[in-house]
Amino acid sequence: MSIKKTLLPAVDVGLAMTTAAVDAVGRFTPWGYAQVPAFTVDGAPVPHFIHRYNAFFPPFRMTERTVELALADIFLRAMRGRRIVEVGAVTPYYWPDRVQTIVDPADDHVGVTHHVGWDDWETSDEALLSMSTFEHIGSGEYGLPPDPAATQQAIDKLIACDCDFLMTYPAGYNPALDRYMRTLDHRNASYRVMVWHRGPRGNDWQQLDYDRVTPAMETYMPGWAQTLVALYRGPADIWTRADLRDGGLPTV
Repeated sequence: MSIKKTLLPAVDVGLAMTTAAVDAVGRFTPWGYAQVPAFTVDGAPVPHFIHRYNAFFPPFRMTERTVELALADIFLRAMRGRRIVEVGAVTPYYWPDRVQTIVDPADDHVGVTHHVGWDDWETSDEALLSMSTFEHIGSGEYGLPPDPAATQQAIDKLIACDCDFLMTYPAGYNPALDRYMRTLDHRNASYRVMVWHRGPRGNDWQQLDYDRVTPAMETYMPGWAQTLVALYRGPADIWTRADLRDGGLPTV
């Protein structure tokens, strides 16, 4: 049983008890939703994605989910009209039916269309999205058998596929994944490694070059990643296009 899976039910109960009060505060005070914090991608401001499930609200400390969902929103907008496959069921909890094909061997959400693992999925020309999933591959969590080699094989398969993709994961959760990512060619023209690190104020995420990430930054506390890593292949300009970032305030 993973740390995240064990603690999320308790976290959800706590959030449910405070949601109404925080929601009111956020909507009717100057420092609430009207001033959703933003992080930058290649210099362009992107508002955090705000949601009561495993994300939380400003001005309180928010999880890394608020960053990766904002990135995913841009990616999905850019891939509109293409077949999109999500590896690991995350979007059903925030955007039901936005992604039509969802691959997950363990999640029993009704939105999961294929209960198979990434290693069993045959890729084609679809666009792939995966958030906070690859760090669990081969870990032995969720009742699946452990496989120490599966982490490296999963990354190799992703990079080798003939498709655009966005894959994000919290650094520090799976040391084997962190170690293998350091061995990749981060200047490879066929994909891009992007990194954001949480600043001292809690919600002030800063984009860094991967070679500036230190072991101290690769720490993970339950629900509070300090560093988020994204592996990306696709059009270079999507992160700075205003039409892909102009989605209004995120859904709560």
